[in-house]
Amino acid sequence: MLLAPRLRLPDLLHLTDRFADDVLVGDYDHLIPEGGLSRTERWFTRLHGDDELDVWLISWAPERATELHDHGGSLGALTVISGALRETRWNGAGLQDRTLIAGDQAAFPLGWVRRGVGRDPGAVPGPTLSVPTHRR
Repeated sequence: MLLAPRLRLPDLLHLTDRFADDVLVGDYDHLIPEGGLSRTERWFTRLHGDDELDVWLISWAPERATELHDHGGSLGALTVISGALRETRWNGAGLQDRTLIAGDQAAFPLGWVRRGVGRDPGAVPGPTLSVPTHRR
């Protein structure tokens, strides 16, 4: 019996890119809250979930952040759809920041500790939207 291979980081990057394209063409517009996205609170909804994979759409309010966290036994990746997202990662010696803008991708292997922060819309116009995915 052949078993399907587990998703790897390149697979997750490809999947976030595909879902990001679907968001951009409006396939998930029906999930956006009536009245639009909040400018003061982070918002998220699940786009896909099964035994192996979760895919989310997240809207980042300016300067709203996740806590510094790992993903347990999960691999992950994200694609930034619009705006800009500041990502902070623990590199083993200290915290390291980088800014991801629309079209940028990031992957996080097992053991990575990270957080995301929505950027000030004055820095990059428009809301910050990202599509992260996690392999269970």
